[in-house]
Amino acid sequence: MSRRSARLAGVAVVLVAVLGGCGDETPVGAPGCEGAAIVLVAQSVPGADLVPCWKELPGGWTVSEVDIGSSGTTVDLDSDRAGRDAAKFSYHGSCDVARLGRLPSSRDDVQMHEDIRSLAGGLDSDRFFVFGGGCVKLTFSFQEFNDISHAEALVDALVLVERAELNNELATTSDKFVLR
Repeated sequence: MSRRSARLAGVAVVLVAVLGGCGDETPVGAPGCEGAAIVLVAQSVPGADLVPCWKELPGGWTVSEVDIGSSGTTVDLDSDRAGRDAAKFSYHGSCDVARLGRLPSSRDDVQMHEDIRSLAGGLDSDRFFVFGGGCVKLTFSFQEFNDISHAEALVDALVLVERAELNNELATTSDKFVLR
């Protein structure tokens, strides 16, 4: 087992202990910006300069599934307005945005791209945030619902934390975790 795999396994044990991990009755939550969840997300893309998280999901959004592994993180989201599996969040080492134009970004270190496939009969689009060593992709699949403000609320709630900042915070709270 590699050192990285051993660290992931160790953090996974901590996360299970923190979240309770008791079968289907334990609610699944979005990767938050504090605690063990952000450590796991950070380790899923170890070369990325930024680590995504949510301080809080906007009203109407709930998490149906979270998959954090050695090749990235995915989160499936349900909406009380846009339906089940209305959005998917992905965090990986790269995204193919070569054919897409850039949108204005509020951060110099993040390129933003969008691919809107349809607005007729529902929203079908991808929003990409590309940065050093990583990429976040939000896929929206709204069936018969095209209120873009509902999608934008989810985008606006996404936080990109600098890995160096996260390392500094972890160093002050624990000598066991240093993200590489």
